[in-house]
Amino acid sequence: MNNASGRQLVWARVSADPDAYFQTAVHSAIAIGFAYTGARIVYGLGQEVTAARELGSYRLVERLGQGVMGEVWRAQPTPQQDATWA
Repeated sequence: MNNASGRQLVWARVSADPDAYFQTAVHSAIAIGFAYTGARIVYGLGQEVTAARELGSYRLVERLGQGVMGEVWRAQPTPQQDATWA
């Protein structure tokens, strides 16, 4: 379908049912709102995971093992710990 016939199809539907255009616009706005809200939730959860991986002055890098007593992680000092101490 080329661009001109697509426009004609849209205008034919709008002229046949004027509420269809409004309904399409409202449904599109609702879909965009849900997509934006979902994206913000996922971004916020990612930020929480990043913060949770910092344990005190160390950042957890990778899990080395897991057993009955718990987990063993490789950790790296945060940038504040890289400073030279006297």
